[in-house]
Amino acid sequence: RGNTSLMGQNQSPLILIDGIPGDMKTVVPQDIESIDVLKDGSAAAIYGTRGTNGVIFITTKRAGGNNKSTVEYSTYFSTQTIARKLNLSTAADFRQQIKDGFRTTQMADNGTSTDWLKEITRKPLIQDHNLTFRGGNDKTNFLVNLNYNNTQGLFLKSYNQVFSGHIDLNHSMFDNKLKFNVNLFSSSSKWNGFNSWDYTQACRQNPTSPVKNADGTWFQELTKFEYQNPVSDIYESDGQTNNVVGRYKGAVVFTPITGLKLSGVFSYGKTTQENGYSETKQNVSTLRDNRNGYANTGGYESVDRLAELTAEYSKSVNKHNFTILGGYSYQENDYNNYYMENSPQWKRNWKLIRLVFMPVMVLCFAVSVGYLVISTNKGLTISSVIAGGIGIIVGGGGFPDDIRDAFFAACMPASGRDAGIAALALHEAQRARDSILEALSGEDWDLLVAAGYRVVDDRDCE
Repeated sequence: RGNTSLMGQNQSPLILIDGIPGDMKTVVPQDIESIDVLKDGSAAAIYGTRGTNGVIFITTKRAGGNNKSTVEYSTYFSTQTIARKLNLSTAADFRQQIKDGFRTTQMADNGTSTDWLKEITRKPLIQDHNLTFRGGNDKTNFLVNLNYNNTQGLFLKSYNQVFSGHIDLNHSMFDNKLKFNVNLFSSSSKWNGFNSWDYTQACRQNPTSPVKNADGTWFQELTKFEYQNPVSDIYESDGQTNNVVGRYKGAVVFTPITGLKLSGVFSYGKTTQENGYSETKQNVSTLRDNRNGYANTGGYESVDRLAELTAEYSKSVNKHNFTILGGYSYQENDYNNYYMENSPQWKRNWKLIRLVFMPVMVLCFAVSVGYLVISTNKGLTISSVIAGGIGIIVGGGGFPDDIRDAFFAACMPASGRDAGIAALALHEAQRARDSILEALSGEDWDLLVAAGYRVVDDRDCE
């Protein structure tokens, strides 16, 4: 049904800022002059398949040619609060519930009174400053806009800081038949979001539990399922995202005769984002999950290049209006990203785990089948078929040839040489065992290997 269906890949409209593709994050609200929505197909047709989901056209403030220079400054300050809080039990409610027998000993009275939601929130200060310079005449004029926004989050350590600048320069010549426009925009921002899991934990916490112990360490009850100190989560972790956006546009419009307009638009845009996150060794991920600290970093860079050439001719005949529009558009995007993290211990040892567990398991299967052939002197059995199937899988998965050969030997049909075949299977299995031991030399897995050998020895493999 196309990409505008309910489950389509792209349901977002095309957002144009002064004719250049972008998004709402690349324009300052105080810098917007107007917003238009192109509703009909004919209006959006020039944008091709990019305009299939609709087109939103944002026009930023432009310079004026009234021979007056002006300076405008505006600012505002605000704060936020939670208007409607959940009706949670207070410490007094909790103790009364214990006294009335509504609470079990699993949620005991820990002797303090804590408002956990209050512990993770604050009264933030939000400030915005906007400064605009205008000047010039009807031939040459300019606009310079600077904006700074600093938004503290309602929750601790959450924030968003944005500084942006916008320059618009216009020049016309030959009685306004030739017009030039240069539009520059750049912004730099950094922010740290809030983990909603901490809010969930604040709503779950025992209101009689302290935030910290008497010795200054975080109070934790980590034996309880998905239960952890939300204040500790906030202060024992840190993160920030840095984002830089640049958008540069040059446009020229030439009107050689009445009704004919030739236009050219050229733009270059670049977005760079870097983000990082870390958890200390006092974070629950180490105290409970043995992660030994955690950190990650990542980012991306996106570069857009655009060139559009259009020719438009308009003519009115009596009460009829005709417009012919033709053009050529070229758009290119280069995108690359990266991500790195320090893997937990179990991930770092995963290759070694696979090297130990899987070969030992396969070795036991092979020896078991060989023992079965010697004991019964019969043909294929269910066990040998299963072992053979696993052997084929293992062989295709790149495991040592010794183990694979042992499987195939142990699973061969019975004949007058069953004993010899089984002996070959045992021999190959022992070779595979030696290969495993050699591969594991120097690694601290002696107990696990010994356990695997005990399984083998129990089948009289020696």
